[in-house]
Amino acid sequence: MKLKQKFKKLATFFYYSLLRNRDSKILFYHDVFSHTSYTKMATSINMFKKHISLINDNGFELVKNIELAKNQILIQFDDGYRGIYDNLDFFLKNNIYVQVFIITSRIGQNGYLSKSEIYEMHKSGNFMVSSHTHNHRDLSSLKDVSVIKEAKISKEILEDIISENVHDICYPRGHFNYRVIELLQSQGYNKQFSSLPGSYFKRIKLIDNVYRRNLVQDDNVVNFKHSLYGAQELLFTNRLKKQYNK
Repeated sequence: MKLKQKFKKLATFFYYSLLRNRDSKILFYHDVFSHTSYTKMATSINMFKKHISLINDNGFELVKNIELAKNQILIQFDDGYRGIYDNLDFFLKNNIYVQVFIITSRIGQNGYLSKSEIYEMHKSGNFMVSSHTHNHRDLSSLKDVSVIKEAKISKEILEDIISENVHDICYPRGHFNYRVIELLQSQGYNKQFSSLPGSYFKRIKLIDNVYRRNLVQDDNVVNFKHSLYGAQELLFTNRLKKQYNK
């Protein structure tokens, strides 16, 4: 293990030991797999099941929408890989709510969800379909007209598939700035999700409609428990410098 990784592991352990909290949080992944993995970012379904068990065993509630400051967990998946659909029965049988952010230009491509699969998941009631833009480009590096185009096309495609309004979006590669926030708001995206770690109700630079999320796809059982209790807060300042591009 590299020195940097050892330091991170040790630091998050001490953060968990001393400052752990029961704040409500978003935990996010990219995909799950049982036999076929569509991305290197996928989490094995066996490990995912262990994550879900830890959430339940530690008294947290899996919810469709976070409404309370404590003890609620929302699960999200980015990009729209189809491993989620391959394991659909597990989500439905265990009544696990999931928000899926779709890259609309990749719908139907190899390894990604098709329109019919997205619709089926949405109709089940356990999956909320949201935008991850059309082409997954770094919005903070684009001109205003391109940001609007990425947001508008994605919204139109998703709303056509599910026949409902889409109001949520997460930033490709996690990069954003205040200009991006305002442009996305102008296109009807009232809730925007960063890749900055921390508790759900902790605001970023006093911005009301941008939410924090904790990436847990590579967490083993020990690291996941640390993340569940807020250890990733330690990484917030460093990630903010890299992802909030003025």
